Amino acid sequence: MAAPIGGMKVVFSTKVAVCSITALCINNELILAGEGSSLNSYGLTTGTPLDSLKVLKAANIYGIKPGKRFLCVYGQKCIGIVESACADVNSRWRKVGSDYEFEDWILDVCWLNDQECCGELAVALAHNVVLHWDCLSETILTRVYCEENCILYSAKLVGHCWTDLVVAAGTVYNEVLLWNTRVTGGERKNSVMHRLTGHKGVIFDIDVSVATSRLCSVSDDRSIRVYTYTGALSRLHDARFHLLGVFYGHRARVWRARLLRHHLVSVGEDAACVVWDYGGRAVQRYEGHRGRCVWSLAINAAETVIVTGGGDACIRRWIVDDAAPSRVKFLSLPPQTEHSDSTAGLETADSDGVTNVRCDIANHTWLNDKFFLRDARKEAAAEEDTEAGREATAVTGRTTAAEKDTEAGREPTAEAGRTPGTEKDTEAGREATAETGRTAVAEEDTEAGRTVAAQSGKEAAPESRRKSRRVDFPRNVALCDARGVLVMMDSGVLYSHDTASATWRVLLRGRNNFGGYSVMASRHHLVLLGDIAGNICLQSAIDADVDVADASAHAGKVLGLTWAGDDTFLSTGPEGDLALWRVCDAGTSLSMRTLRRYVLPRCSQRWVTAGVVQGRLLVCGDRGGTVHAYRVSEPSGVSTVAEDTSECTDWRQPVQSFARVHGKAGVTDVLRSGSDLVLTAGRDGQYRQWKIDGSSRLKLMYSNRGCKGLDWIEKIILAKDDLWICGFHSSNLVVWSTTLACRLLQVPCGGGHRAWDIRFHGNVATFAYIKSGCVCFGESQLRTDFVVKPSLHGREINSLCHLYTLSHRMNDDKMAAGSSQSVSIIATASEDTTINIAAVCSDATSGTRVQVLYRLQNHISNVRTLAVSRPCCPLVASEGGRVMFSGGGRAQMLAWRVTANAGNAASAAPSGDESAMVGLGEVTDTAALCQYMLLGDISLSEKRKANYKPWKEATPSVNPETRFMSLSAGQLCRNGTNNHDHDVIVRHFIGAACSDGLVRLFGFNEEDRGFQLLGYSNFYGCCVLRVTHLRVFERLLLVTSATDGCIAFWDVEKVVVNFMEERCERDDEGTDSTKMFPKQMEAPMFCITSAHQSGVNSICLSSLPDDKLLVASGGDDNSLRLTVLQTARRDAGVTMEIICTHVEASAHAAQITGIKVLPGDVIVTVSIDQRLTVWKFKILDNVAQLKWTSSTFINIADIAEMEAWQTLDGDWLLGLCGVGLQVLQTHNL
Repeated sequence: MAAPIGGMKVVFSTKVAVCSITALCINNELILAGEGSSLNSYGLTTGTPLDSLKVLKAANIYGIKPGKRFLCVYGQKCIGIVESACADVNSRWRKVGSDYEFEDWILDVCWLNDQECCGELAVALAHNVVLHWDCLSETILTRVYCEENCILYSAKLVGHCWTDLVVAAGTVYNEVLLWNTRVTGGERKNSVMHRLTGHKGVIFDIDVSVATSRLCSVSDDRSIRVYTYTGALSRLHDARFHLLGVFYGHRARVWRARLLRHHLVSVGEDAACVVWDYGGRAVQRYEGHRGRCVWSLAINAAETVIVTGGGDACIRRWIVDDAAPSRVKFLSLPPQTEHSDSTAGLETADSDGVTNVRCDIANHTWLNDKFFLRDARKEAAAEEDTEAGREATAVTGRTTAAEKDTEAGREPTAEAGRTPGTEKDTEAGREATAETGRTAVAEEDTEAGRTVAAQSGKEAAPESRRKSRRVDFPRNVALCDARGVLVMMDSGVLYSHDTASATWRVLLRGRNNFGGYSVMASRHHLVLLGDIAGNICLQSAIDADVDVADASAHAGKVLGLTWAGDDTFLSTGPEGDLALWRVCDAGTSLSMRTLRRYVLPRCSQRWVTAGVVQGRLLVCGDRGGTVHAYRVSEPSGVSTVAEDTSECTDWRQPVQSFARVHGKAGVTDVLRSGSDLVLTAGRDGQYRQWKIDGSSRLKLMYSNRGCKGLDWIEKIILAKDDLWICGFHSSNLVVWSTTLACRLLQVPCGGGHRAWDIRFHGNVATFAYIKSGCVCFGESQLRTDFVVKPSLHGREINSLCHLYTLSHRMNDDKMAAGSSQSVSIIATASEDTTINIAAVCSDATSGTRVQVLYRLQNHISNVRTLAVSRPCCPLVASEGGRVMFSGGGRAQMLAWRVTANAGNAASAAPSGDESAMVGLGEVTDTAALCQYMLLGDISLSEKRKANYKPWKEATPSVNPETRFMSLSAGQLCRNGTNNHDHDVIVRHFIGAACSDGLVRLFGFNEEDRGFQLLGYSNFYGCCVLRVTHLRVFERLLLVTSATDGCIAFWDVEKVVVNFMEERCERDDEGTDSTKMFPKQMEAPMFCITSAHQSGVNSICLSSLPDDKLLVASGGDDNSLRLTVLQTARRDAGVTMEIICTHVEASAHAAQITGIKVLPGDVIVTVSIDQRLTVWKFKILDNVAQLKWTSSTFINIADIAEMEAWQTLDGDWLLGLCGVGLQVLQTHNL
């Protein structure tokens, strides 16, 4: 007889759960949220987390109903009663009694006789039944049925008196049934009073407003139906319902709706919150939740604040009518609108030479709440044309510039609004940009045209006369300081406009070299101007007494000007001539000098559009999308270039160039971030972070996309705890917050092909742009919505891996000074194509939380699996780095390096620049715990060339739908042979289980960041689900499982050794080792056939004494199988033999998706039945025994994977992922 299994009982408790927000309520300036089975409270005005209480034992919360004394919290079939510990709004909650479980799903609850605090409730169940329940005595007083006994999807109870209670029930038959609970004649089955039809789908929610006599219902058909009724609902048989309207505006199913006095608010599957008026018009649309669904909705009593909770575990607060549409006014141009040297129409200049002109308000017209301009002077000038001018036009067949002036024709530079046109300008330099597709025909009048006019017998107008009659127009615009607008006219006159006093003044005049062509760049109170002759002018935009600085910069026209710092700027001339300048502002005078000159590599559009000086490097981007790095010198002229410059013999050339890293549309912004980091942005819709290493070389850390649809990024702004992206979406100027994941500002300016500028002053944005030949100026209040609880992922989480466990010094006032806590750094991969690097940390105020540090967005499809391997490069190993591999759809696999910042982790909160470097999530004292870098990627379904011949390829063909189902990575510590220690040696191996039935083995080297396919096998004829690895007798073994229930063991040591030796031989022969054909691996060395009836979803291996190996597996057949193998050496290989097995046929009620073997002979399994089960096992006399210990309810659904790790205190943590994330803890292992 087998000995019983003893030992201490192991129980796991929830440490933190990140779940869908399924219930929301606003009560006494508190936001109450149902997250899983816990009730969490937050401050309404601050969003600060205040308290968390686990209310329901084995159910998720779907509704919260506040009463005068108690809170009723319900979900699924259970109800829990909660009361406040004291009257203070920041008080903690406490539970009253235990859960009460009903026989059916609870749809709605309302308090009865609440003014007397009697504790009676009405409970609506899913089969059209209403219960009268006393929560204090936990007894059902009355049960009332509806005569139509059908399944309900929603219900709404109206009233507080049992005898007058009205039930609005939404059925699966697309109807809303209205009946009451009044019992007459002892009959408890009441009839339906009213039946509202019209929906073409099931009813998901119903709301009734007694104050406005309205009822609304939302449905699967994406519509909202609003009804009005006459009479009192208490006399339901006398009420009459009339359809007010059917609202369509959601792009998917509608989940919730709430009736307000003047508006209706709805949320749905499209992750949008829409505010409607009762005419059916969508007044506002709030978008910011990641993923697909907004599940819950709450509105305060004043109807000014909307709170939404989504499937991304995010809670957002929206302010109704916040950030109204921007009011844009078209500035009236000064009276001088023609190219003429006369000063007619201008006021007399002051003694300082500055001319002050007041705006002509009579020329402004208000239309549709926007300030539009009707400039009579300009219209009159455009219509004035002499007889000779018209005759010349008739002969030459050309149209004057004034007659062809349209919205696009007079907009300057299309590239960024701040750079010149293409290099194909004519001799006069008047050719328009390629984007507008226009040519300033009036400006390229040639001698041939004048000859034709003479031959026709008609004298053409003199050139001076035509020039004096040509209408002037704004060529460029920029902002200075808070409310100043700089306008450069085509005539070469620079105006400054004070928007506060509505006055103009002339800053620069009389310089004919700026007429017809100019480039401009402003920063703070300084403005730079470049002309067609290669001259640069530095001007103060606020003080006309400051002397103007001039310099001859280039042999030809100035193609680009951009600031590279507060006192440095870059200028670009013909033939790639690039100059770095230093500006000196002495107060009464300005000066500038050249620091260095460089040469841009050849490209079609050869000028710099953005740049910054960071340390010893000048990092800049050109119009061709390339990022360059040049070495710079100190202001004293002493070079800081390293002595070893063999890699770049000509210091004028870039030391590094990343060709078209931002596509072919150009780099638009380069920004300094921290002490050694640089951010770049471009018109490819991405922004990238670069790091400058100790050898003053750029390394690409990551690339991220701002938001969907924002393919034209122009600026990146480091705000407090946020990173703002400014760009163009269609014809709108958009400011996007990466932290809030929503638009802060949207201006319909017409698109990016125009001159424009934007500045931010706190929460106010001022902007200016040119449209239809006029200067437009506006300012707008940015949205003040905030995130109460940040999001994790927008879709299901497929994989979870542990990276670090760090000791983090706390700065909490409630904890002892200098105390530290254990912080776990984890990575999660999701169906939303992103990978999150997050920290699981605790503090005395908000408890344990999961804080997202970075979002990795380089996958093009869903991310299915993650695997971690320690780096073997000595430098990275000393830094404590981890190499992480991610794989998923489209057969794509990426390699990342995640490095812990041990010094920053124990320090105080980071400074401004360092915190702004993160820019991807909530920046706190934990944001500097780690950094990451993209090392490399590989895709098995890469695009082939047109002449690709598949029959000549040695590797098997790859289906483009192939997915990496599972990865397992480890370290290969092998030295080179035959004196090839300096060669590239594979330092990490990756075993891959693929959906096309192949098992693949890859190698990866951190030094060259390259993947190599070492071997593959088509042993399985079905999808391979899992792969893991272990070392037995110093031999590397892969263990795989598939949908056929077979578990296979592969000895891949020979494959790796043969690959390395063959590579060295090929290098000796001088052949390219990167084009080696992969080897087909041998058959598995051992198989456990029919381990499960179907797919094996999880495998865990554990070494036992006497060279035994425990294989624990869980599958789709709901069973848990233990297999004990005896291993032994034989020749140069390993042999295995099954000693005993044990099968727990019904370990779970659904398929097992995660299994771990922990110390103390403990096995933990988890299933999609939302149960975590702890088992004890024992191997005695070659007999395996298994005993159930405990089970714990898991809040998240569709559990995909489980990860286990140990804290610094010795406790074990379990991380579960699925539709959310849950971390559990045990202390007695």
